[in-house]
Amino acid sequence: MLQALVKRLWVRLVDRDGDGRCTPAELEGFFERFDANGDGELQLSELKAAFAARVGGEASELVLEQMLSNLSRDGSASVNRAQLSELLLDPAPPAVCKTPQEPHHRHSPRY
Repeated sequence: MLQALVKRLWVRLVDRDGDGRCTPAELEGFFERFDANGDGELQLSELKAAFAARVGGEASELVLEQMLSNLSRDGSASVNRAQLSELLLDPAPPAVCKTPQEPHHRHSPRY
């Protein structure tokens, strides 16, 4: 349940057109705007600024820390593009292999 809440908060921050889904362009724009030090990761202070700008208010540090720690694999207090992409972007649809089918011929019975 916490993971679902964290995802909804990230979608709210990153989704610019309000369709409830995040695109690679929206994610890239989010990082360009809020990764203040340009290190490719979002730290607590950067997430706080993003929350204030996009939601229009402050979130508690506990909420922001949960948003970061739920995605961080190495225990750091930051999240990178790959981690956020994994959470927010729809995976590529699986390749579908179709085998050629025999053409259907309708034969009328011969008498």
